[in-house]
This record gives sequence, C-alpha cells and structure tokens, in this order.
Amino acid sequence: MTTRRPLSRSLATLLLCFALTAGTQAQSLDGPSYANAEPLGTAMENWAYPYPVQMLQFEMEGRPVRMAYMDVKPQNPNGQTLLLMHGKNFGSDYWANTLKAMSTYGYRVIAPDQIGFGKSSKPELRYSFATLAENTTRLLEHLKIGRVTVIGNSMGGMLAVHFARKYPERVAALVLENPLGLEDYVASIPAQQTPTLVRLEMAQTPASYRNFVKSISRSGNPSTSASSSSSHACSSAVTTRVLHWCRL
Repeated sequence: MTTRRPLSRSLATLLLCFALTAGTQAQSLDGPSYANAEPLGTAMENWAYPYPVQMLQFEMEGRPVRMAYMDVKPQNPNGQTLLLMHGKNFGSDYWANTLKAMSTYGYRVIAPDQIGFGKSSKPELRYSFATLAENTTRLLEHLKIGRVTVIGNSMGGMLAVHFARKYPERVAALVLENPLGLEDYVASIPAQQTPTLVRLEMAQTPASYRNFVKSISRSGNPSTSASSSSSHACSSAVTTRVLHWCRL
C-alpha cells in the first residue's frame, strides 16, 4: 500500500503558477481576452453618436425590430432633405461632420442605421438590398418626408442605387461616394475563408476599430476624405461645387 504525502507549500505554489501561466498562454492562442474590454452592447449602447438617436419600431418576418436614426434639422431650412446611407463596417455615426456641415447649409439630414448595423436591431434573417431599401422607405414615410437627395458610401452606395431604382419618385438626386459594386476587387483582394474572417473580427477591440476608421482616410473620418473624383461631392468639405452636386 502506497502512502501519499501532502505536497509541500512551495511545490504546490509552483504547480499553481505553472497552471495559471499555461492557461494564459492557451487563452492568447485561442483569441483575445475581453475581460477588461469596453462594453458596447448589442445595440452599441455605449458607443456615442454625434446627435440624438431615435428609434422606429416595426416588424420584419414577424419579428419586432427597431431602426435607429438621426434626424438633424437645420436652423435655417432650405426645404431640402439629404438621406445618408452608411457602409458595411459602420453605423451612421461616422457621418458626424457631414451632418454638421450640411445642416449648416440649410439641409435637413436623415442618417439611419440600417437593420443589422449600429444601434439598430440585428435579427437573424435573410438580408437583401431590397429589404433595406424598403425599411428606409418606411422610415421616410414615418417622418413624412417625400423626395430626398440620397448619398451612399461603400455598401451604402449599392443600397442607394437599389433604393433609387425601386423608388425613383422619392429620389431628387443620387450621390455615390466610393460605392461598392462599381469595381472588381477579385484580383486585388483574394477570397477569404469564413473562419479567417471570424477570427479577424473577434480580434477587434474598441481601440483597433478606431484606428481602422482613422486609417481609411487622412482625416480619420470616412465622410471627410478628399478626392478629385466627383463621387465625393457631398463629403464634409463643403464647397460651392459640393452644394451644386447636392442640388442636382
């Protein structure tokens, strides 16, 4: 019969330290730790937006959803309304400078978070540009707004095209800023496997996301990037030419 001796205190401490170290290493291999991360919430509750956010509630496929939006009204209205459509990796908050600049020039500016983005609901269902366009029309009807100048960036550019084709009576002008769908990225951006994309997304932190936003434009805001292309006509660098484009 073998008699077990109790572990000495020093040996027990050594084994405990080894286990904690191994656990930390395993965690770093598995992915980042969010123990001390800034909590944002599924509806980005703790992510600040530049203007008050309102909610429109309705149903999609029998499920209640809420669509977040900013409605910035000018002090001296010119009777025209701009509708801003954000890109895929963002909510409407990055339009901050555009909202401020264009409202200064008398435009009422509507900036929604499409369903599935930003502060809006994110239900598990089949998404399509047609559905997003329909949701946007629902918002305009709720606000009793008729014709608008539509400004779309990136994915929002493709959505803007779908919106204009489906609801031409609502579109006074269409402005595309670096729109998705007009270029072929296959040659320059190789196809990615879903697990790789999930790993990259899970590695994001509030700091890395902010750095990403800063990296895509010189000013740190997608809505203020400068370009010689007329597709940037309604960026925040408001000029006479910008206003000309917005009135087309």
